[in-house]
Amino acid sequence: PPPRIRLLGNRPNPFNPRTVIDFELARGGPVHLAVYDLEGALVRTLLAGRVLAAGSQSVGWDGRDADGRAMPSGVYLYRLRAAGRDVTGRMALLR
Repeated sequence: PPPRIRLLGNRPNPFNPRTVIDFELARGGPVHLAVYDLEGALVRTLLAGRVLAAGSQSVGWDGRDADGRAMPSGVYLYRLRAAGRDVTGRMALLR
């Protein structure tokens, strides 16, 4: 089976204006982490194939889209792809 990745969630949740997404990698390698709205549209890519070491990792999001615009209050999804696996979490932005 593919090596394990574990999504630990984001903190704080709900958040304003910034949150940190925590996860663990069983093995180092390229990681993709992106934020989506509830309709599935890409809001922002936080990691695009960046190689990270095994162990605990944290990535911040400032509640802004790829063009730097502040996103409105709402629920957003984040998807972590690493080691051939995908995991998804939910977070709430309250402005």
